[in-house]
Amino acid sequence: MRIPNIISSVGAAALLLTASAGIAFAKDEGRYVSSHDAYDGRGIYLTDTKKGRIKYCRPSGVAGDRVLNCTPWSEAED
Repeated sequence: MRIPNIISSVGAAALLLTASAGIAFAKDEGRYVSSHDAYDGRGIYLTDTKKGRIKYCRPSGVAGDRVLNCTPWSEAED
């Protein structure tokens, strides 16, 4: 694995961690929970525990130009 690929992988992981940590620790809230996608390991699920909604987010793009794409909020099912 070349160095740019390693940096790209680390950058994607940092983006996901930053996005979930920033949401999970919003001031006076703590209502958002993130969980790892165990199927392919490339995305995260965000759960709004107050409203019972969920969305799936996954990085896309090429190294140096990655973005986080998320589905719209949907109602969580039991």
